Amino acid sequence: PRFLPSSTVNNGVLYKPAVSLKEFKLFTVDNKPFTLAEMRGKWSLIYIGQATCNKACKETLIKARDARWAQGMQAKRINYYYLLAANAFTGDQKALSKEFPGMIRLHGDAAARQALIAQFRVGPRQQPGTDNRLYLVHPCGSLMLQYPYVFRHIGLMDDLKRLLTWSRAG
Repeated sequence: PRFLPSSTVNNGVLYKPAVSLKEFKLFTVDNKPFTLAEMRGKWSLIYIGQATCNKACKETLIKARDARWAQGMQAKRINYYYLLAANAFTGDQKALSKEFPGMIRLHGDAAARQALIAQFRVGPRQQPGTDNRLYLVHPCGSLMLQYPYVFRHIGLMDDLKRLLTWSRAG
């Protein structure tokens, strides 16, 4: 134990220990089935949002998009998702697709959504779906880091660069 580092250099909040996501079944916006298996093999940035994407939502998604793009050729190792916490998306789907190309939007029945969202809630103050956090999932399906709404996108870029450089996963 004395050889273990006393601090970390990550900018996001580390889950200690990492949380292995349990199997789930959702759908993409074009109603293709989506399970945990589709996430495996790539790093995943997940935003849990409401029926409409407000200003805070867009700010968080812009940070995720830009941090992913900043990885250059390594960006293909990262997927990013908008997990709909509501029953239906009432916002402008075309505008969201145009502003955030490559983002995969997910939805499902209330029970499936709530079961998955509950896995992201580790602390009593966390309210996934209402607090504009961004989550980072390891290619093996473990929830590793969370970024509260006020996070700096430079910190996310640094974390992704470090993970992509030193990890063979994804």
